[in-house]
Amino acid sequence: MGRDIGELALLRDAYEAPRRRSNLAMMAALDALQRLFCAGGGALGAARAAGLGAVNAAGPVKDALMRYAMGAR
Repeated sequence: MGRDIGELALLRDAYEAPRRRSNLAMMAALDALQRLFCAGGGALGAARAAGLGAVNAAGPVKDALMRYAMGAR
């Protein structure tokens, strides 16, 4: 207590470091989705459709993924 809220070390330790881990995880997931959707059809397309269908059908899993993506952990 009593520290300047704009102090670089405070911002880095209290905000940047935890957000960096979370952001890297989200960027990796989005990169994987982008690669998955850029791939052609065939077996990969069928697997992609099955996976999306399974997540869509599993309401609590879908809700948890959406909350995580929105930052509402």
